[in-house]
Amino acid sequence: MDNPYTLKTTFTVYEASAAIHGITRLHRDDTSLLQSTFNELVHAVKTKDLSANVPQKATGWRDGQAIGFRPDYSSATIARDDLLAWCESREIRPALLFPDLPTEKPLHDRERQTLLATIRALAELHSIKSASGAYRKEAESLLSALAGNGIQEPCNAKTLSNHLKEAFSAR
Repeated sequence: MDNPYTLKTTFTVYEASAAIHGITRLHRDDTSLLQSTFNELVHAVKTKDLSANVPQKATGWRDGQAIGFRPDYSSATIARDDLLAWCESREIRPALLFPDLPTEKPLHDRERQTLLATIRALAELHSIKSASGAYRKEAESLLSALAGNGIQEPCNAKTLSNHLKEAFSAR
């Protein structure tokens, strides 16, 4: 399995740091890289920006009994959903935590030209011809015709007019 984090439902702070950085096998050179993220996660747990289960650590012992406790933030565990929400709030989407993300590939020039030719052909089907370059009224008319046939608008009039302009100039 390439991604050991796929099935995890809870993460230690250390595992969360490694997953954020795309590390599945720790190497000693990775330690300094992880430390900053580890510290950021611990801080987020302390300030309650990130929900976590924080165990208590004994501060001292007397007669075999713990006397006093303090939170052990570095041993906290974080639920997957909370970690994902924290990452998204920072606009980061690590691939090991978000493996199901569709990867959008850019259109090849041939695909782009085919789509523009299709837009042009559909426009011509609705009696829209090559004009001076301003297609706002034509776009509004086309969107109105779609709505009249119960077809959801694919975009707004401004966007469609830009596509029409490009489609007619791509000839």
